[in-house]
Amino acid sequence: MTNPKSTPEQLLAAAKWVDFYYFGKFTSKDTATANAQALIKDGGIVGLPGLSPLSADVYKQYREWIADDTNVDASHFTSYTDSLTKIPLIPEPTTRAQEVYADLASTVQAVLTDPSAPIEPLVKDASSRIERIISQ
Repeated sequence: MTNPKSTPEQLLAAAKWVDFYYFGKFTSKDTATANAQALIKDGGIVGLPGLSPLSADVYKQYREWIADDTNVDASHFTSYTDSLTKIPLIPEPTTRAQEVYADLASTVQAVLTDPSAPIEPLVKDASSRIERIISQ
């Protein structure tokens, strides 16, 4: 995410930017409401459900902070939001992730472009290949 040749000052600046840009709205009511109001002013969407980079409680608090500025009907997304508690998040591979994604591209493309694609065998084959890549 950062240049390995970065100075300590540059690394600290990058960390502060990530904190501000990605986490600030979840941890500060003032930032959350200011961001929401700026989005509305620019014609943007406020309140679209998503995954929280922090805890469920923090996300719930954030949603409460922006409730007055929300301009989408969350009930349209209940099948998505309900699935968030039922489907486990699987982190990306700790090694060789880009090789895994490159390998999976052909499988995903086949499934998305061929209505008669044999999904189960394609996924089993991809799984075998991925296991080999990760184990190297």
